[in-house]
Amino acid sequence: MFLDTHCRPTLSIGQAIILGIIQGITEYLPVSSGAHLLLMEKWMVPGACQLTFDAFNGFLQLGSVWVILLFYRRRIGRICAGLVGRSPEGLRLFFNLLCAFIPTALTGHFFGSGIRACCENLKFIASTLAIGGIYIFALVHFCHARRQLIALSWKQSFFIGVLQGIALFPGVSRSLMTISAGLWVGLPMAEAVEFSFLLGAGTIGAAITHQFFFKGISLEAGLHSIIGWGIISASIASVVAIRLFIKRFSMGLLFAFACYRIALAFFIFGWHPAVDA
Repeated sequence: MFLDTHCRPTLSIGQAIILGIIQGITEYLPVSSGAHLLLMEKWMVPGACQLTFDAFNGFLQLGSVWVILLFYRRRIGRICAGLVGRSPEGLRLFFNLLCAFIPTALTGHFFGSGIRACCENLKFIASTLAIGGIYIFALVHFCHARRQLIALSWKQSFFIGVLQGIALFPGVSRSLMTISAGLWVGLPMAEAVEFSFLLGAGTIGAAITHQFFFKGISLEAGLHSIIGWGIISASIASVVAIRLFIKRFSMGLLFAFACYRIALAFFIFGWHPAVDA
């Protein structure tokens, strides 16, 4: 689909729409969108070039990013006001988001090759899904709200970024790690979710910029409609997922996601032909 002449398009418009829906639903939920996309891609187009899917998934994430910008436009407006000296609260939030982004960027830079290798290992993905489920069980029992988002320090923000860096490995879930990190430092659930989503939008945006501008990845002619349908479906699915879950995030809901992650891990381990490949 992208990159070199040996990596040809393998997706139909229908498959692009399905993958876009999966991306949109799972991106901001603690279940690992990357793991779901990898599983579906291996099932729908076994043996396809991984470079194809890496590039395609990057475009799909655009559909999730703009939805967050839409939902949190007022908070983002405050951040913009802070950058021009009109909102101390917005400037502080921008600084905290930047502190949280730095360890993630460093993790991607120094461990990128290892992370890409793990994407090919379904046993690794199943293991991280299961471990993440067990981690949620601990989270439900030990986290208690103690502070507001405005009181978040740069050290606490950096800690959230460290956990987001761990989530670069497939099956971990960026949303799980950032929401849980926010809860560990004492944020209420709603504000932990808000910081997670804002950080996620910035991180995904930076990753897309790096992939398509600094690495020189280009789009081949004739693929615009496939990409477009994928982005549209990802956008719609993201809107639906956020509307359904953003105001309903609770420890009980996290518990349900933990059970789902563990069940999915058992399914992958039982998927003998793919796991052994």
